[in-house]
Amino acid sequence: MANQFAQRELISPTTAQFPSYSDSDVLVRSKGQCKHAVISYVDAQNKYGAVVRYKMYVELHNEIGTTSWWLDDIRIRDPSQ
Repeated sequence: MANQFAQRELISPTTAQFPSYSDSDVLVRSKGQCKHAVISYVDAQNKYGAVVRYKMYVELHNEIGTTSWWLDDIRIRDPSQ
């Protein structure tokens, strides 16, 4: 779900390549009460068409017993900044 929320924020979402959940650069932390924080990266095209690696931080939660997810916070950092 974190990847889906992140994809919505990208300039070129169809070019997004995310690491697998088991990748050593992916960190998922439970924050209790069905809240989670994900620290990872995504490779995607920037506004110039170059593929760059963006660092991402996503906080999300779901309601117990449902498949509905909500985005609490998202930060996708352009490597040039």
